[in-house]
Amino acid sequence: MDIINCFQSGMLILKEVGNHEYAPLYFNDSFASMLGYEREEMQSVLACDKDIVYPADREYIARATDEVEKAGDGIETCRMLCKQGNVIWVLSKAKKTTYQGDNVLCISYTDITHLMGAQIKLEESSNMWMDIANSVPVGLLIFSVEGEDTTIIAVNDSLVSFSNYIGELLDGVSRNWEKEQLMMLFGQNIYAFCHHEDVYLVREMLQESHRIPITNCTFRLRGSDENKTIWVYSQCSSKQVSDTCRNYYVTFQDVTKEILQEQELRENHGKLLDISYHDALTGVRNRNSFDQYIAYCKEHRQSKVGVVFADVNGLKEVNDTMGHVYGDHMIIDFATMLKEAFSKENVFRVSGDEFVVIIPNIEKMEFQRRVNHLLNCIYDHDEIASLGYIWKDHVSDIKRRTSQAEQLMYVEKQRYYEERRNTQSKRRSKLLDELQEDMKQGRYVMYLQPKANIDGKNVVGAEALVRRIAADGTVVPPYEFVPVLEKEKLIPLVDFYILEEACKFLDRLSRKGNHTFKISVNMSRITMAENDYIFNIISICNKYDVRREQLEFEITESTQAIDNMRLEKEISELKKLGFGVSLDDVGTEYSSIPMLTMDGIDTVKLDRSFIVKMKNPKVEKLIGYMVEISHDLGLKVIAEGVETDEERENLQQKQCDMYQGYLLSKPIPAADFKERYLTE
Repeated sequence: MDIINCFQSGMLILKEVGNHEYAPLYFNDSFASMLGYEREEMQSVLACDKDIVYPADREYIARATDEVEKAGDGIETCRMLCKQGNVIWVLSKAKKTTYQGDNVLCISYTDITHLMGAQIKLEESSNMWMDIANSVPVGLLIFSVEGEDTTIIAVNDSLVSFSNYIGELLDGVSRNWEKEQLMMLFGQNIYAFCHHEDVYLVREMLQESHRIPITNCTFRLRGSDENKTIWVYSQCSSKQVSDTCRNYYVTFQDVTKEILQEQELRENHGKLLDISYHDALTGVRNRNSFDQYIAYCKEHRQSKVGVVFADVNGLKEVNDTMGHVYGDHMIIDFATMLKEAFSKENVFRVSGDEFVVIIPNIEKMEFQRRVNHLLNCIYDHDEIASLGYIWKDHVSDIKRRTSQAEQLMYVEKQRYYEERRNTQSKRRSKLLDELQEDMKQGRYVMYLQPKANIDGKNVVGAEALVRRIAADGTVVPPYEFVPVLEKEKLIPLVDFYILEEACKFLDRLSRKGNHTFKISVNMSRITMAENDYIFNIISICNKYDVRREQLEFEITESTQAIDNMRLEKEISELKKLGFGVSLDDVGTEYSSIPMLTMDGIDTVKLDRSFIVKMKNPKVEKLIGYMVEISHDLGLKVIAEGVETDEERENLQQKQCDMYQGYLLSKPIPAADFKERYLTE
């Protein structure tokens, strides 16, 4: 960012995220300033996909982008919308490049509103040449060509100042050009400013203006050499005023600083992208790089692959008791061990305390030797980390093998904590005490998000979600506390607590004669892994007047705390007891398809990530296939995250059964839900 912020021109770097679809990666301050935005405002505008191109020019720019896709670069003009609602003309130069398999589009933008305004004014008036030219804040030359004759019409004051300035900049000698002298100089040689080797660039710019609204070129100032080079940027617009005469309007700007910075940017382009793919603290590859590698492996089958999943032991406790600086040193030390045991480019830091190592084309014995070396280092450093590892001769799904290694790591971590529970249990005990006290004080509450049939907005059920109320009364979202509870295996207390809250809610409805309303409750696989899981569910439900068909348990497919064989057994048992079972987050993991065939599942939930991309024809077709497959298997389909009627109607055409999302309501407290949807 420091490099591209040096540019006076607006700079925008886009990364391809789909088939001919791009998302913003970087932009400089000049780009935001050009459109009248502060930096944070510009980020929000780009994040919400607000089109900043003037509506009438969008189709033209779309075609131009396609041309850049084919040719690799391109130059176009268009109008852009500013924050204040006004419109500016810009000249855009786009260049497509690649880095580690990613397509990247680098675009520079120059404001040419003054040039376009001058041309428009000149077209409206033929007797105010000099006044109009002087209204343009940059250097402007206006001339006409008729046959072999060139006539200088106007040279503005800004061009006079520009000429004196760059002349002195070149050799230190002061110039005192007068306007008449410049007009005479250009009359003798229209290429007077131009280095003789770059004359062809200016000539091509003038010729191209016959067919393109705005053309441009960058040339060296006459007198430039290896020791001192001054770069001049020109824009040209021309208009045929008669059968034999054409007027030209040419601007001049000093862009020496920008050219030097652009050269530096090209030299540092690899470094800039390298930063986005490597972890700044440890130097190993980061989560972004890991996701890219996983995507690469989907299309390129790997052979003889070793996978290691490692987790630094007790990092949060170290951060809390000894500070983050000490914790960072702990992470760096372990990353160094990984780099010594394996190649640096095979190591990924995928989260704060988690690392993955993927090594293709390695023999099993060699892989085991390196793992043993790492284990010895870990032991010598007071078991700084826990790890799981796996080797396969042929691998078609690297992500799945990584998950298997992760589960083996959890087994090892469990052993680590069991051996040290007398000395290391303080953290869990503290969290357990805090959790139980918070539940006692009512700080954990049930929120409900409504569900409706796809053909309307008549609410027929709800999903129960947990929220925590902080001491200051603010609502804490689950992503801030659930991962900690899952990691410490305390999440079952929350799952069963919300189940009981759901049963209390249904019991109150039953007392008023409502026996049909359904609530779905999320269940972590960590909870389902407990030996008394089914017993606890039955014990809670039997305390209330609740029909079992009114309760549905949502199982997340992406959590691998227990194997699918045991999971299927638990699901089958729930179904025999009369409960409903829903498979959540369908389509986000490869385990979706085999899980759809498990006995006992009767509903699948389409993940929100599909709904937001439904305008993509391929995604839309995939949603249709998923609904069709689910129905063929006798399953109902509910879509989550539906926010517009257009999305709901599209899903209805595909025969989706139900939906939930902000189109109905965001999750709200149970009391508010009852008042809004279940009042008599």
